[in-house]
Amino acid sequence: VNLMKSLEDVLKNKHDWVEAQKAFTECGFTDATDGGSDTDRIEALYAELRTLDKAGKLKVKREGSYDLLRLKR
Repeated sequence: VNLMKSLEDVLKNKHDWVEAQKAFTECGFTDATDGGSDTDRIEALYAELRTLDKAGKLKVKREGSYDLLRLKR
């Protein structure tokens, strides 16, 4: 069984910026080409991302063609 972690929990365990894709993978999100995660889980993950952002808890930085995430300290 693949236990799903919250995005906030994943980011709390990081001490620096983390690629958004890597953070999502650690939450249990899988690439659609590998059978994919179900839509409800994907929507929940993006909802959590929005909630963290609106609460002012999230920092996002663009690095080339991808985003880096971290919690504000």
